[in-house]
Amino acid sequence: MTLTEWHYDFNIKIDKVDSLSKRNFTPAEKDWIFNEAIGLFVKQRYGTNNSKKAGFESIQKRTDDLKTLQIKSPSAQQPGVVPVRHQGDVYEFRISDFAYPYWFLTRLTGEAGSGECVKTITIRQVQHDDLSIALEDEFYKPNFTWGEALAVEARSDETSDKKGSIYVYTDNFEIRKIYPEYIKKPNKVWIGTYNSLDGQYTVGQPIVECDLPEHTHSEIVDLAVAECSRIIENPNFAQLKQQKLLTNE
Repeated sequence: MTLTEWHYDFNIKIDKVDSLSKRNFTPAEKDWIFNEAIGLFVKQRYGTNNSKKAGFESIQKRTDDLKTLQIKSPSAQQPGVVPVRHQGDVYEFRISDFAYPYWFLTRLTGEAGSGECVKTITIRQVQHDDLSIALEDEFYKPNFTWGEALAVEARSDETSDKKGSIYVYTDNFEIRKIYPEYIKKPNKVWIGTYNSLDGQYTVGQPIVECDLPEHTHSEIVDLAVAECSRIIENPNFAQLKQQKLLTNE
């Protein structure tokens, strides 16, 4: 579906909710709701709700739903990222250096060196409260021979950088590059008939389409309609629509 078709589909479905008794949503308002729905859809499919079904690769449909947002590395779309600094065995890599706007990390590897030996290693992300234990655990701590290092995400050491950094922990070996694989931020859709509030788009520029797979578009419009039904206070319809969305997962 094109974004123009999204607007048409939305109008049909929302008319069934309020029977034309409420004012029409403007194109800017509909785009705003679409973008809210896209963000919610991606987070649901990725599994940020900590449910038993959490994990976007737990079932095939979730993998298919997000495949166009999955950035692979090393590749032309995301080459290796070099550290901005290191102190001892801790290397900082800024997320702002990634090729695409970053949302969720899915896999992390790196190029490591020890003396003249260079190889690709696995970098495992750990929780901050587990880091100290992991660094001392003989079966879990960084090890060049086994090709493993540890990482956490945190605020960048550069105070003006709002995107944060990935800190990689080693044990007497060097991390020369990391190869991050991640879910990128989805396109912010824009129908092209108004100037966006953030100044990113102005009338005359091409329409910005959704970059999620085609088969997800109707589900996202349904989610947008469910959100609108909440806004216009039609809880019965919202409940029915939410049941449909859970079925589509």
